Amino acid sequence: MDSAPAAKRRKVVTSPVDLTPEALTATTLLQLQVEGLLQEAQLVLDEAEALEPFLRKLAKIFKKLPATEVNSTCAESDGYLKALHSDLKGTWTCRAPNITPNIRAVIFHSHVVATCKWLDMAVEVPSSCLHEKDYRRHLYHAKKAMVLLEVAKHLGKSKLVVAQEWQLVNDDPRRPALLIKLAGSPIAVRLLPCPAVDAFQISKLGPSRGNLRPKIMAAAADGQPAPPSPIYNASVLQDILMREHSETIQQACKLVPALANGIALLKVWAERQGLQAGQDALCTGLLLSMMAARQAFAGSLNPAMSAYQIFKAVLAALAQPNYLTKPVAWPSKKAQDDTQKQGPALPQPPNPSAFKQSAAVFLLDPSGWLNLTAAVSTSVLAHARSCAHQTLAALEKRSGEDVAFDVAFPDFLPSILQFDLFYRVHLPTAAATASDQTAASAAYAQAEQLVRRALGTRARLVRALPAACPPCTSLGGLPTPTSAPSSILIGAQVDSTAVLRVLDKGPAGQDAAACKAFRSFWGDKAELRRFPDGTIAEAVVWDASPSQRHLIADWAVKWILERHMQGAEVEACSGVLDGLLQNAAEPAEQQLAASRQLGAATEKLGKQLRALTATALRVIAVQPLGAISRHTASFHPLPHPAAGAAESAAAQQGMPRCLEPVELLVRLEGSGKWPDQLEAYNMTKAAMGVQLADVLQSSYGLHARASRECIDVFADGFTFRLILHSSRDEAMAVRPEAPGHADAQRLAARLAHQGLVMGAAGQNSAWAPTARLASRWVNAHMAGNHICAEAVELLVAACFMPATSSLPLPGTSLAGFLRFLHLLGTHPWSIQALIVDPAADLTREARQALLADHEALKQEGVAPALPIYSPADPMSIWTRSQPSKAVVQRLGKLAIQSLQTLQGAIEGKAGSLAEPAAWHAIFATPLQDFDEAILLNPVGLPHSHRALPAMTQLELDGSHAAVPHQAQAVLQHIPADVARRRGMQKLRGDLLVGFDPLGMLLTELGKRFGHMVDFGADLTGGTLVGMRWKTRKPQLAALDVAASYAVMPAADISDGDTAALQVSLQTTAVLQDIQLLCPGLVLTIADTQLANGRD
Repeated sequence: MDSAPAAKRRKVVTSPVDLTPEALTATTLLQLQVEGLLQEAQLVLDEAEALEPFLRKLAKIFKKLPATEVNSTCAESDGYLKALHSDLKGTWTCRAPNITPNIRAVIFHSHVVATCKWLDMAVEVPSSCLHEKDYRRHLYHAKKAMVLLEVAKHLGKSKLVVAQEWQLVNDDPRRPALLIKLAGSPIAVRLLPCPAVDAFQISKLGPSRGNLRPKIMAAAADGQPAPPSPIYNASVLQDILMREHSETIQQACKLVPALANGIALLKVWAERQGLQAGQDALCTGLLLSMMAARQAFAGSLNPAMSAYQIFKAVLAALAQPNYLTKPVAWPSKKAQDDTQKQGPALPQPPNPSAFKQSAAVFLLDPSGWLNLTAAVSTSVLAHARSCAHQTLAALEKRSGEDVAFDVAFPDFLPSILQFDLFYRVHLPTAAATASDQTAASAAYAQAEQLVRRALGTRARLVRALPAACPPCTSLGGLPTPTSAPSSILIGAQVDSTAVLRVLDKGPAGQDAAACKAFRSFWGDKAELRRFPDGTIAEAVVWDASPSQRHLIADWAVKWILERHMQGAEVEACSGVLDGLLQNAAEPAEQQLAASRQLGAATEKLGKQLRALTATALRVIAVQPLGAISRHTASFHPLPHPAAGAAESAAAQQGMPRCLEPVELLVRLEGSGKWPDQLEAYNMTKAAMGVQLADVLQSSYGLHARASRECIDVFADGFTFRLILHSSRDEAMAVRPEAPGHADAQRLAARLAHQGLVMGAAGQNSAWAPTARLASRWVNAHMAGNHICAEAVELLVAACFMPATSSLPLPGTSLAGFLRFLHLLGTHPWSIQALIVDPAADLTREARQALLADHEALKQEGVAPALPIYSPADPMSIWTRSQPSKAVVQRLGKLAIQSLQTLQGAIEGKAGSLAEPAAWHAIFATPLQDFDEAILLNPVGLPHSHRALPAMTQLELDGSHAAVPHQAQAVLQHIPADVARRRGMQKLRGDLLVGFDPLGMLLTELGKRFGHMVDFGADLTGGTLVGMRWKTRKPQLAALDVAASYAVMPAADISDGDTAALQVSLQTTAVLQDIQLLCPGLVLTIADTQLANGRD
C-alpha cells in the first residue's frame, strides 16, 4: 500500500507482546522454521553463485555464434509463427544475442525457491535483428522465437549443455523461453530473450495504442483502425523493461536488507497456495517482488524488519479490499531516475488514469508505461486476496502455537481444497477472441463470467483454474496465442446456505430493459412471478426436492453454459457421492423425510415424559444422544410400522426385524434417597425404569420395554432408548474414586459432545452431510471399530473451524470431505495434538494447558495415537484407548491416496469429473492391508444391504462352512405376507432393538484374540472382518493357559516347571477357532495375501 505524505508523521501501532514461556518457545520455533525455509532458498543462491564460471563459458559460446540467414518457414517454427499471424516472411539475418555472466545482475528476477532450481537470465536480441516497427503484429515475438531457436541449435552441439527444453514464461504463449541444463551444474539456466530498451519507441506501446491486425481481433472490421491492445503491448514492454525491473528490486533490497528473504517467503507461500498457474496469475515471482519493492519505496517497510515481518506486511496489503484496484504511480520517482541513469532516457509516462479502461487490476512499474497486471482478472485478484486474508487470520489465531508455520507454509495443500464446487466445460471449437487476449484466456474469461452470473449470490468467488503448461522438447510443441483448451475447469467458493436456494429473483417487472436482459440470459427458465410481499419480478425457480437442493447450483451452471457456449458439454460433481449414502431400500428422499419425522417425534416424546406425574421422580429434561439424532450417521433409520408408523410404510420386500434405537437421556429430578452402593443404585434406577415404562403405556398407550440398563419405547414409527440420569450420576462423573465413575464420565462426555456437535452443525449446512461421508469412508476402510463416531465428528468439526488454516470454510459436503481427508492425512498426529473448539470457548491459556497435558502424556508413553481434545472432551476420551498407532498411520496413508485420486478426477488427469466410479474407488479398501478376511453371512447381518460392492474383492472357492439349523435366523426382513398375517401387535415381540451381531462378534474376537490379532470391520453394513497378525514372525512367549489351544510348545515337554514353558503361536488353530466361534455368521476365512497374488 502507498505510504502517507512525508509531511505527516506515521503512527506506529504496536500489539502487546506475549512473554509467557509457551509463547516464547513457539515464537522461537517459528523463527527456526522460517530460517530453515530460507536456508533452502539460500542453498539455491549459493549454487547459483557457483554457476558463474559456467555462464562465462556460455557467454563465450554466444560470442562465437555466427550470423545466420534464417527462413521464417522452417519446419521447427512454421506452426508457431503461423499461429502468431505475424508478417515475418522470407529470410532475415539472425545474429548472436548478448548475455551478462554477472549473477547478481539477474538473481532477484529468478526462481530462488528450492522447488524451482533454475536461474532466469536475460538474453538481449541485437538491435540489428529488429526493425523499429517490429513491435507491431507479433513481428518481435516471431523474431525472438527464431533467435531462441537458432541458439538452441548451436547449444545442442556444445558439450557444456546436456539437455534443453522449451517453456512459457507464466504460461504466456507470447513469451517462450529456453531452459538449458549445464554439465556439472545443479542449477539450470532459463534464457529469456528481450530487446534493448531503445529498440522500440515505448510511447507506441501505451495502454491506448493498437498494435495488432484488425483481422486478429474479432471486434474490429477490416479497414477500421486497430483497437487498443493493452495486453499485447504489456507483453512487449515486460521484455523491454526486464532488466530495469531487476535493478529496481535490487535497489529496494538495499533499502530493506531482509527484503530478498521476504520475497523468498512470499514465493513459497504463493507456490503452496497454488497461485502461480495461468497466464493471469497475480502471485508470480516478478509480481510479488514488485509488490514488495513498491512497499519498500513507499516507506511501508521498516529497514529493521525481519523476513517474516515483511512477508506478513505484503500479505496484509494484498488482503486489503482496495489493493491494486486503482492505477497509482510508483511511489518514488527516485527509483525511476536511478534506473534511467544507467540506460537510455524513457519518455514521459502517461497519466495513471490512462490505464483505467485497459485493465481491471493495476500495478504500475517505475517507468509508468507498464501495468504489470494487465492480464490479471478480478477473480484472480479476489482469489489471492482471499488466500492472504485467510492466512493472516489463521496466523493471528494461532499466534504463539507450534502450528503457525504450517498454517502459512503447508507442505501439501492441493488447490482443489480452496473451492466448493467444480465444473469441467468441454469446448468443441474455439471462439474468435474480441480482444488482444489469447484464445485460452478468452475462453477462460467467458466461461468464468457465465458461471459467476449463473450462481449469482450463491458464490463468493468463481475462478477458472488453468492447467500449468508442461515443458516441451521443441518450439512447435508449445501452445500458441490461438491455441484454445479442449476443456476448462472452473472452481467456485459458495455460501453454504445460499447454495441451497431454489429461487433466483430477477429485476422488477416494470424495468423492461432489465427484464429483457434477464430473459435473454436465462431463456425459458425465466418467468414473471408475484411474490408474497406483492412485488412482481422476473425469477428462476428450480423444481428440486429437499434431497436434491444441493444439486441446484449444478443445474443452473449447466443450463447457462450449454445455452451460451454453443456445443459445450458440462460435467459437475456435487452429487457424485450421493449413492454412497443411499440404496434401493433407503433412498435419500425417505431418509430426509424420516430425519424430520424423528425430530418431531423426539420433541413430542420429550413433552410427554416431562408431563408425567405418576412416577416417583419427575422427568425434568430430555436430551438426545447418538449420531442418529445429530444427523451424522451414514444412514438414517426409516419409520417402522410396528413402532407406530403408517401401515403403508412397510416395504413390499418385507419389514426390517432389527431396529436402530434413538438414544435419549432422561434427567430425573434430584433426590437424596438414592442408595450409596453402586449395585443397589443401579437396581433402584432399573425399578424406576420399569415404573416409567408402565406409566408411558398406561398414559399414552406407548409400547415400552424396560431392562436393567434402559427403556425401549416405540413411538411414532421410531424406537427410542431412554437412559435414566440423576444427580447421583453427575456426582460420580466428577469423583474418580466413586464407583461407576468411568461410565458416568463417559455419559457426561457424550452429553457435552452432543452440544458441541449440534452447535457446530447449526453454523454450516454442509457440516452434517460431511460427517456422514467421513463416517462412511472410515467404515469402508474397515476402521469403524477403531474410531468411534464421536472422534470422526470431531475431525469434521476441526475442518469447519474458522481461521484455523489458510483455507476458507467449506460450503458443500464435497469440500468438507476433501478437507477431512487432508486433515487426517497431513496432521502430524505423533507430534501435535488437535484441539477442536468450534465456538472458540477456550482461552489461549486453556489451549496451552491442554497441549501441556498432552506433552506430559507423551513423556509417560501413554498419549493417544489420535490425540483430539475439545472443550467437551479435555481428556481425549474418544481416542484415549484406540485407535492404535498402526491404524492411524494406515488411515493417514489411505486419506492422502484418496485425496490424490479425487484431485486427479477433478483436474481431469484420471477419469471424468462426473463419473461416480472414479470417486467411489476411494471407498474400496485394499484388502492386502490385512492378512486374513472373515467372510460373514449377509443373511445374518441386519444391514448387509448397505455394504459397498468394492468390499467383496476376494475370489473365494465357495467352500463355505455348513450353517446349522439352529443358527439360521431371519434378521434382515420379515416377509410382508407374514407381517400382514400375524399383525403388528404380535409381530412387535419378534423385533430386535439394537441387535448388532457384527459388534458382538468383534467384542468376542477382541476378548479371545485381541492380544495377537488386530481386527477391522465396516460397522455400517460390511460383510467382511479383516485380520492382521500383530507379528508375522513366530515368536516365543510364556504359556498362557487361556490361549493354550492356539499355541505349540517350542521344545519337548518335560516334568519340569510348566510355567517356564516357551510356546509359539499356531495361526491355523486360531483360524479354526474363529470358524467355530459363531456358526451361521462366519462363512469362511480367506488368505488375502494369496488372493491378491502375494506370498
